[in-house]
Amino acid sequence: MKDPCGARGRARRGFIGWLAAAAATVSLTVVGACAGDDDAEPGEAPLGWGGQIEARAERYWSSAGMDSAQRWTVADAPAFAALPDSLDAGSGRRGRRGISHGALLPDGRVALLYRQTTPDPVLLHFLDPATGAESRIPAPRDDDGRALNWSFFRMAVSDRGLVLGGDNERGGRSGGLDLWYADLSGTFQRPPSLAGVDGTLVGVLPDGSLVANESCRGPSAAGELLLCSTVVVRAGDPAHTVFTGGLLIDPGRPGNSPAGLAHFHFTTIVVAGELIWVVPTERPELVAVDRSGDVHLKIEWDGGDRSLPPEARDQMGVERFPAAADLKLGTDGLLYVQRPTLQGTGAQDTGGPSGSEWLVFSQEGELVARLNVPRGLRVLAFGNGAVLSVARTDGEVRVYEVRPTTPSLA
Repeated sequence: MKDPCGARGRARRGFIGWLAAAAATVSLTVVGACAGDDDAEPGEAPLGWGGQIEARAERYWSSAGMDSAQRWTVADAPAFAALPDSLDAGSGRRGRRGISHGALLPDGRVALLYRQTTPDPVLLHFLDPATGAESRIPAPRDDDGRALNWSFFRMAVSDRGLVLGGDNERGGRSGGLDLWYADLSGTFQRPPSLAGVDGTLVGVLPDGSLVANESCRGPSAAGELLLCSTVVVRAGDPAHTVFTGGLLIDPGRPGNSPAGLAHFHFTTIVVAGELIWVVPTERPELVAVDRSGDVHLKIEWDGGDRSLPPEARDQMGVERFPAAADLKLGTDGLLYVQRPTLQGTGAQDTGGPSGSEWLVFSQEGELVARLNVPRGLRVLAFGNGAVLSVARTDGEVRVYEVRPTTPSLA
């Protein structure tokens, strides 16, 4: 009998549509995890792109179950707001500092990582909404005093402090992941480290190992996917592949570029404790994977009708838009999944006329709430009853309180 969980078989079958789960409002199923195809290397097949993902436990939320979930809303006015300093963008022009990443720290402070597309001495900015105090941390330089390239760095928060990962061609070399460690006051440790992986930082495991997404390769044998491995790595050690993700491409586009509304699994992946949480495909499912590649929990929900209008399908290169546009882990330990909103063929991250909706899950698979974030806000992070955001109009940094919606009285 052919193994229904065979990794190679899943890879050959390629991209398929989402299969509807049971119609019950909420279901909990415990199943045996597949041991994997003996002929396949760990992480070889793109996770979820060839069929259903097998997990030790599964949760499914139907439309009725989602409708019964508590509603959260963002306060009308921010509890804290600050406009980042201007910088000289060259040629006599002044511009706002671009924010690459932001975090709500456990003590309530805000940490911002600036995107340095122009020379700028400030890299990190700490703000304290409680006291109004702030501190600006200059960008470290190479050992010879040379300015480094910080344009494409990502920031992760761990118990030990901050980790910044990217490629700033330190020492004149390129390739690999430059790792810079700082405490929660912004003091950088020396010397920086180098990890043997070409990709982007995702997060930090409790033992200090880093989770990263490698640069995509491919296409796959089926010709539909670029393969993008998620790995665990420590500075100076080789990377260990946990699983391989897939990026849908349009074979009809020059250079096999991604389809217009393709699901990017590297925008929907976070690290929480020992587990890596990811929405691996365009289907409405969130899975928790440990460093060995075992899937501990799969959370599915009713994604509704995500079909593109017929006239947009050829333009976009797909038949529907993905079920998730973003995934964030709050300092409250909750998982926030953004549901994309289709506006014609526009961007997914701005939300519809009433804003963007986020599904809030516990790490046990409970649907805690459905949260609406007003239109015009770019969400950076979630915390204990708060959301950190940037206003798209002027770049103002804002912290809003998140509150349960008060039911209307009949």
